[in-house]
Amino acid sequence: MQTQRWTRVSEVDVGGSNGMMWVPAVDIMTVGRIYRIQVLPDGHRQQRWFPDGVPAAGCTADGAPTLSRNGSPLVMPELAVGALIGRIGGSTADDVVDKERMFVFSIGQYCVFQVPEVPKAGALFLTGNEARAFVNLFKGTLKVSIEQAL
Repeated sequence: MQTQRWTRVSEVDVGGSNGMMWVPAVDIMTVGRIYRIQVLPDGHRQQRWFPDGVPAAGCTADGAPTLSRNGSPLVMPELAVGALIGRIGGSTADDVVDKERMFVFSIGQYCVFQVPEVPKAGALFLTGNEARAFVNLFKGTLKVSIEQAL
């Protein structure tokens, strides 16, 4: 495996029941740059958070595949409830993903990606994959690191 050097761009807490669906993480993502996003360990354990209905142990940033939101669409329906996801573009107020203005992608516990071409550029926002109706019921936070390749 090739060794890559990284520099930290940001570290944010994602989640909680503050009513904000998307948490700002990085003001400007540079088109063509390679970034690494990862959930930091909590000591020797994986961090966990608690979407509504998840078992008492919670779930990791990879989500809870046994949960469903019948009748309430997830941001990324192909992913598990509670999976950590990212979006480039838009604002904290955007609930609906506009694929002409935004790039939405899965992160889970670990992700390396290259920022796509314009118009899908702008700020990076993070959230748990959840239906809007359940956002205020989402408990817990994950400490997430965003790094840029040198």
